[in-house]
Amino acid sequence: HIEKDAKGEWRWIGRPTNNFIDWQTDIISKSAHQKYITWLDANPELAPVFMPWHTPEGVREHPVDFWMEQDGAVIMSGVLTEPEAAALFEVQKEVDLGMSFQGLGLRLDPKDMRVITDYWMYEVTDLPLDSAANPFTNLETMTKEVGMDKLEYLTKIMGSEEKAKSYLEKTSQSQKDLTAAGITSKE
Repeated sequence: HIEKDAKGEWRWIGRPTNNFIDWQTDIISKSAHQKYITWLDANPELAPVFMPWHTPEGVREHPVDFWMEQDGAVIMSGVLTEPEAAALFEVQKEVDLGMSFQGLGLRLDPKDMRVITDYWMYEVTDLPLDSAANPFTNLETMTKEVGMDKLEYLTKIMGSEEKAKSYLEKTSQSQKDLTAAGITSKE
């Protein structure tokens, strides 16, 4: 999904994590995502960097500048430079892109040690979807405008309220479909 706005700034938007079990049998609880997003709202200067496939020397110029939790999924976005956007477009021609992240996590659920109950994310990454620890992630490339609250801002990022609501509905539906399929998750 690629669009231009009046400013012409390239932007990525994606879901780097959710509350469903991943290939490594980790589950990051919905409440952990909510706590992290609340913490990030209070500490935006500590937003994660965005890099290709966990490669620090490839860290992109702009860190994540938008984040929200939607039904157990984390949605993030950030600005891309022209060369960064061009490189992502080239990669998207070859493979479906997913997302992943690196961070510090605490497993404080004594009933299920697979569950991460608190975490701090320091980087998000794009990588081939088939290499993502969580197969239920995605990345899109688009453009940015300035906004206010999170829905308004997402509306500005995506160009219309209809597209923003559609993205949120797709996120919600994806979360419902994963639940209906019996994928293990944690509130």
